[in-house]
Amino acid sequence: MASIMKEAPNGYESAIELINSLKHEDLTELGSEVLQFLQYKIGAVNTEKWRKKLEESAEGNDLQKTQSIINALIYTFRSAARYRVTVEELTAELDSSMVFSDKTCTILCNLWSTQGKQLMSCSLGDHVLGVGQLIDVQWKVGMAMSSDTCRQLNSPFVTLTLTVADAGGNLKTHPLELTMDQFRNFTNQLKEIGKVLEMV
Repeated sequence: MASIMKEAPNGYESAIELINSLKHEDLTELGSEVLQFLQYKIGAVNTEKWRKKLEESAEGNDLQKTQSIINALIYTFRSAARYRVTVEELTAELDSSMVFSDKTCTILCNLWSTQGKQLMSCSLGDHVLGVGQLIDVQWKVGMAMSSDTCRQLNSPFVTLTLTVADAGGNLKTHPLELTMDQFRNFTNQLKEIGKVLEMV
């Protein structure tokens, strides 16, 4: 089994420390909601609702801390599903990490024993976890000189070619042609995604 902790993103351990401070019933309810989210039974985990609820449990809890708690739970359960770990393997992994309290380890493993099989079921597992992998990005800048409707178009464009491996390992190529404004918007969105991923 690959180690969940070795691949954990930055900020994971500090989020687990926040999780350790939660009340038993709050962690059980939040963990169950995260598992429902991962199984597409609910559309999202309501961060604002949980921020208000956890203010009592975690002193000075703000929206960013609440989001990091939710992200850490999502990462933990997603990783367990990806590696198809048993309850015993998950217990051993969390115990050996020295980051999870006994209470947190017990709650997460109990949740995994009751809901983990649904998350790992073949069709659901492929849907939730088989999102594809970006293999290659090729790009080039071009200039459209004219078109059927405009003789002097002189408009720059960017062509992106994305190569993606699907859940079965098959490679698919997706070409995109973007105007300069669309390309700027695309790069800004990638920067936003990068900032969000750094907060996980």
